[in-house]
Amino acid sequence: MATGQKTNVGFNGTKTIRETTVITRLEDFFGKQISDLNEPISDFVGGNAGAVRALADALNRYDGFHDDGLELAPGDLQGVTTIGMIVVAILMWYGQNGWNVIHRPMGG
Repeated sequence: MATGQKTNVGFNGTKTIRETTVITRLEDFFGKQISDLNEPISDFVGGNAGAVRALADALNRYDGFHDDGLELAPGDLQGVTTIGMIVVAILMWYGQNGWNVIHRPMGG
């Protein structure tokens, strides 16, 4: 279960998170498997752009993300149209906050 997945801490104290961990946490959050990062966000969240931006607070409070201190702002999700764009927004937050982000191999 994704929410139980912990982040790794390197020998120098740098925290590491894998893109696959973020995707698995999102699958648990939405209760739906992500089969294609180009899937429209409307397949996961009903409503308008305001509903998408409101996801920021819910994701910040969600288990593993909360444990990591995720602090997405609603504006971080402005203009998001695909689930992949949410993954990117989350990974950008981690990278901008001193985390080592390990991406999936291309096509993986």
